Amino acid sequence: MASAATCLAGTPSAGPVTTILVHGFSTTEKGVWVQAMAEAIVARGGVGGSIYRYTESTAAWTYVAAPGVDGSNDNIVLIFNWVPESDAPDNGPNWNYAQAAGDVLYAALRDPMFAGAPPSPPASLVQDRWLHFIGHSRGTCVNSETILRLAREGIAVDHMTTLDPHPVNGTLDSPFNFNWNDPTPARWSNVAFADNYWRADGGGFNALDFDGIPIAGAFNTELNDAALNCCAYSMAHSDVHLWLHGTIDLAPAPCDGEQCINATMRSTWWPEGYTQRGWFYSRLGGGAALRPPVGTATTPPLQPFIVNGDFNNATYAGWSFHGGTVGGQILNSGGATFARIGAGIGTSPLVRHNRLFVPAGASAIELDSRITAGAGAGGETLRLTLTDQSNQATIVANDPIPAAPGGWITDRQFTIPQGLVRNRTYTLTLAVVSSGVPAAVVDLDNIGLVVLPLTPGDIDQNGCVDVNDLLAVITTWGACPAAPEWCDADADHSGSVDVNDLLTVITHWGCG
Repeated sequence: MASAATCLAGTPSAGPVTTILVHGFSTTEKGVWVQAMAEAIVARGGVGGSIYRYTESTAAWTYVAAPGVDGSNDNIVLIFNWVPESDAPDNGPNWNYAQAAGDVLYAALRDPMFAGAPPSPPASLVQDRWLHFIGHSRGTCVNSETILRLAREGIAVDHMTTLDPHPVNGTLDSPFNFNWNDPTPARWSNVAFADNYWRADGGGFNALDFDGIPIAGAFNTELNDAALNCCAYSMAHSDVHLWLHGTIDLAPAPCDGEQCINATMRSTWWPEGYTQRGWFYSRLGGGAALRPPVGTATTPPLQPFIVNGDFNNATYAGWSFHGGTVGGQILNSGGATFARIGAGIGTSPLVRHNRLFVPAGASAIELDSRITAGAGAGGETLRLTLTDQSNQATIVANDPIPAAPGGWITDRQFTIPQGLVRNRTYTLTLAVVSSGVPAAVVDLDNIGLVVLPLTPGDIDQNGCVDVNDLLAVITTWGACPAAPEWCDADADHSGSVDVNDLLTVITHWGCG
């Protein structure tokens, strides 16, 4: 893992920008202030641009027609809508939902689908583009989880802006101390610059005016909470995103669709002036070369490739919304949590994970299983299926279920077919399938992807760099037909198969 963002793949020397906006906790459709901020960003860029909105039901970035939006790709603003899981969902406790949302956002960035007739969708949302993540409240946690996954793939993030970051993890909101196991946002080592704008009211009876926190390794600015409480939103926590809006739209009295900035706010919210604060430090703001120094970044930890594969805290996070569903049950028994599927359990004998990104080195699906009730006379199997975004299904395994119950079998692995295209988004379904009257009941736990480190130049992932990899380079020579990460022989993600990829194969020739 490189330690500096400028050493990572995807860092442009100059060029287009992708800005990602993520809201915080919301019980209703979130569309007003984030839409207004997106439009302000396009207007501030001065060159047109595109706005896209993602919702969990469509799985696509839907083109948004708005003033100043002309469909061009140099300035792309993405609004990630995670309303269903940002609120306390009906199915299970709100535990790990920020992690699950970050995982889906990562997949939507790496393998995007577009809707709403955009004039010319970009070839990639992340490769060879400046990336700027902006999150408010719990949205900072979602962004942090997404950036963590980009770090693992060596993809640089130029800028991360956090607005009153508020992980719900039992440490804030005294005397309530809600805990949904939100991860604390971090400036990971692939992030070149992070700025954080936060405030706190001290908790107590005003604790629902949720406090923000400083971020390690970021340029932290504590805003004047008393000044923020003067005029706009009823809670200063929401005023923080209006504060940033006021540094994007430099008009005397801009509005975000919900609240407006007046002369009093202009004079008290930014005592140092608002034209060279906040948005000024972005690539589009003109002040990137004047960014203040920041502290040491955090090294990304290893984490599972499937979110909540152990059904932590008996939650449905990772297994609901965004293509996921639980037809069976998630149980907590004897201190262990697991999924149970099969005859007479829930509405259908399956669990399906949210859309997830299957990386290049994915070799197998692993899990623990237990037969609670054996197969009937018709014979039954545990079927593992990966389904892509065009609804093309690949059966990974049809594992026979024995007739007799048995205890847990751990660390089972089922090989993913070599022909399955990696670096794509899939849903993973585990189902009890019967040719007769279903009788079997299966418990599942610790579901994950086995991802092996790849040898540079091993295009077909057979463990050797050989003539097949050489032929792959030769036969696909030239510009990639789709996004760079879809061009298997493009080892350096440059967008084309060229002499550098040929040299990678030659340099790493051999096995092991």
